[in-house]
Amino acid sequence: MKIKTFLFLSLLFKCINFEAQNIQKIVASMKGGNISSIEIYTEEYVFVLSENGYVGSISSKQLNGNLDYFDNESFEKEKFGKLKSFGAIKIEYWLTSNERDARYGKIKTIGTIDLDYYDSFNYEPENSEN
Repeated sequence: MKIKTFLFLSLLFKCINFEAQNIQKIVASMKGGNISSIEIYTEEYVFVLSENGYVGSISSKQLNGNLDYFDNESFEKEKFGKLKSFGAIKIEYWLTSNERDARYGKIKTIGTIDLDYYDSFNYEPENSEN
């Protein structure tokens, strides 16, 4: 199993908090044995995450609210130019000074949905002897 696939599967099955947000469904698109995107459907919104864990798009049946972006390049550069909020839903990003960290600049929360990523230290390779 490739590490990207492992990262996204762990994202799907372990790191999403289902209690606080009414998630209707999650769709993972596969290409060549790797996950190419993840779609998270809630009551009002559809969030699409790219294979790298970044927001690909956000859509809604009704756009109720404004899109707000982080616009201060010198403060928290991991967030610069990224979506800050979508209407009343706030989006937070992992803040880490290590650019090689698997979570660097990636989404931490979308509203009440928590996301986490595994890095190479948390990754356990498949046992090829079995």
